[in-house]
Amino acid sequence: MLTGRHHDLLKLIESRKALRVEEMADLLGVSPATVRRDLRTLQQAGMLKRVRGGATTPRPDAGTQSIAPLDEAFARTLLQDISTGEVIILEGERVAPALASHLRENPRRVTVITNHLQAAQMLQGTNMDVILLGGQLHPRGYTLPEVSSQDIRFLIANQAFIEAEGLHPQAGITVSSPETARYKRELLGHSMRKNVVVLGRNYGIFLPYRVGALEELDTWYTDQLSTPVQLPQNLKVIEVHL
Repeated sequence: MLTGRHHDLLKLIESRKALRVEEMADLLGVSPATVRRDLRTLQQAGMLKRVRGGATTPRPDAGTQSIAPLDEAFARTLLQDISTGEVIILEGERVAPALASHLRENPRRVTVITNHLQAAQMLQGTNMDVILLGGQLHPRGYTLPEVSSQDIRFLIANQAFIEAEGLHPQAGITVSSPETARYKRELLGHSMRKNVVVLGRNYGIFLPYRVGALEELDTWYTDQLSTPVQLPQNLKVIEVHL
């Protein structure tokens, strides 16, 4: 789980570019052993690089990120719907890093709230404010935020972009785990405009845990649909093409 101290440590290393363990311990007021444990956690998350006696955070080049063509297409489309001055929630294993890469290449003054570690790191050094949600670390580079934590409870955003595994006319938006359903629903609840990204082949599929009803959504972003769909009249469908 990422804590406030982890975030402080990242900011410290980023501002100094490279620091020794003893320097970090003095500046944070903790023991060198605590710093080493924190560094191991952050290294496993891909947020920094360990060097002999310390650590550094080389900023990744967005051009070197491996992003699938379909995710690139989603990111380009989503980018068109983001306006300067907005606060956006950016969540998801696939879309978050792709959209962060495009935001880095096409910067605009927005605030990004995300649970994706690599996406947050891509946006370092831009004119965008980034709020990284702490929580349980996932091996794929994002976190499962604790919905009871204050950093989620008091959020408000213009838009939320959420990924889901299934979309069904009766069951709504569904995912495969209760923890994932809980925090996705929480993030949607803190946004004035609610958007979901679900692949067209996953229409008609539902999994055991419900994020919300389709009537709660504003926009569904999907790739090309091959079957007829039954959707609420207020739900806008945007098809993304390669």
